[in-house]
Amino acid sequence: MEIRLQNEYSDLIKIPSYRLPSRSVVLDERIAPRQKQAYRIYKPDDSNLESILAAMDKCALDVLFQYNDPDTGWIDMGGPGMPWEDWPDRYFIYLDCWQRNKEILEFRMIDKNGSISEFSMPNPDYVKTPEPLKAVSLPFVQTFSDLTFTINSLRRLPSDVGEHPFATFDLDISYKGPVAEGLPEGPLYFGADRNLATDEWGNVTAMETERIGKKSTYGVRLPLNSAFAKIQFQIERTRDYPQNSHSGIEVFEGTVNSTGTAIDFEKAGNAHKFGTISISGINIHKPRYNSYKNTKGKGWKELSFELRCQVPMKKYEVLQRSIGNDQNWVVLIFAEGDTYSSGLARDRNGGSGRNQSEITFREKFSRVFPPESLQPGKKIRVAIHPAPESEQFEAILALPVLEKAAPE
Repeated sequence: MEIRLQNEYSDLIKIPSYRLPSRSVVLDERIAPRQKQAYRIYKPDDSNLESILAAMDKCALDVLFQYNDPDTGWIDMGGPGMPWEDWPDRYFIYLDCWQRNKEILEFRMIDKNGSISEFSMPNPDYVKTPEPLKAVSLPFVQTFSDLTFTINSLRRLPSDVGEHPFATFDLDISYKGPVAEGLPEGPLYFGADRNLATDEWGNVTAMETERIGKKSTYGVRLPLNSAFAKIQFQIERTRDYPQNSHSGIEVFEGTVNSTGTAIDFEKAGNAHKFGTISISGINIHKPRYNSYKNTKGKGWKELSFELRCQVPMKKYEVLQRSIGNDQNWVVLIFAEGDTYSSGLARDRNGGSGRNQSEITFREKFSRVFPPESLQPGKKIRVAIHPAPESEQFEAILALPVLEKAAPE
């Protein structure tokens, strides 16, 4: 959905976007300077015009747009940026949080010479009554199969120059899942672009990270009239996540040859479930490129091959019930005596396709392994598993009273 409110030179748009939260305001401005992309890098020392102009000069920002928040004052907007290459005279300036209960929004434009132009526009997403939210009690604990998240406390700090007040909290993460050798930070991914906070007025903004680790610190900037923040974290178990052998289907088994350069594979007992299946291009070699710093210089080896299968539709319907959709299949390696898969994913190239009669699945497999896993005579199993599940952590937090600024 797109809402356009015209005035004599610009539009105020509520627009869904991959980069921006789904309910952001974007000022689509045709009079911005002709510059490709400019985001504010240096922060002004204070809110006076001289400090703002000095900061603009340091980051080569010819114009700065600001929103006038009734409680906090002038809030810097993002941009200008050029989202459309074929419209070189159009730029966007964006603001993801504002007081939704104000019918008229006030803005100003400051150019690099100190000229200020103020203007106002109707609120494109006016909200008269906030959504009723119920906050969790702190400390708040949420547990998944192998993850526990704990929020112990929450603070709300005075705003920096040009920004909304900052609510910050510590997030303790306890992981008790299988360990991926060579990956001490764990086989998990916290997608920064999916860590969002929503208030009761409908503002949606990305959370900021101050510290990452088992004890992480996050924060969110919302208007002072926001009383709640619903925080959302998307946690993905990566392709390096060790899976239990019982969660997939073994398709090949073999032994590393005497020179330690290949594996002589044969079909396993359940390979027939995948119809016509083959494995080729089997090679064990020194890693061509290794992005895992904890494995470098330790003799790790790379195993690569290509696996293909053509699965008749009737067989595929049976497979779906046990390992899910073919779009989420992953190929894993189990070394002799191991219950959990091993190896770190260096590369993956493949996918699946279908017609009315069959599913075609292909993966060019490439993983790095510790040297003991691929020694001559070592038995290796290949299995197809569903991709590990992601988790969504959510909590509604009551934003506390704003703390007083420390005396200078």
